[in-house]
Amino acid sequence: MWKTCINHSTVLPLDILTFTKLSAEIGFEGIEYRIPKIVEAMKTGKLANLKELIRKTNIDIVGLNAVENFSLIPELEFRKMLKSLETLLPLSKEINCNLIIAVPSPQTNLVKNKQYVIKKTIERLTELSKLALKYDIN
Repeated sequence: MWKTCINHSTVLPLDILTFTKLSAEIGFEGIEYRIPKIVEAMKTGKLANLKELIRKTNIDIVGLNAVENFSLIPELEFRKMLKSLETLLPLSKEINCNLIIAVPSPQTNLVKNKQYVIKKTIERLTELSKLALKYDIN
């Protein structure tokens, strides 16, 4: 079933609470949050307000956008990314969002071996998927 949805990037300057409220008032049925905006809400103590607003407006959270450039970053950075996702994924379930968008690294001039890029992307996407499945997220 199709829904009218809006991505937070469309109006990125808006804080997450204003974006959620206005999106529901305008008539959107679903919204896609930017992960940095969710993290900001967590850090500023606005998470409870956000959850309540989502409940009151009955708007669907269709996705969190995005885990970016995961495939070719150094191993230590990838491990940090996984650790931060361990905090984000339970929250995703709390707001009834079961989709996290993953965007692989672009192939650059630094990594010219296409087979390596494909292999590394598959390996890391598999790791991300296993972590998401622990929280029943796609």
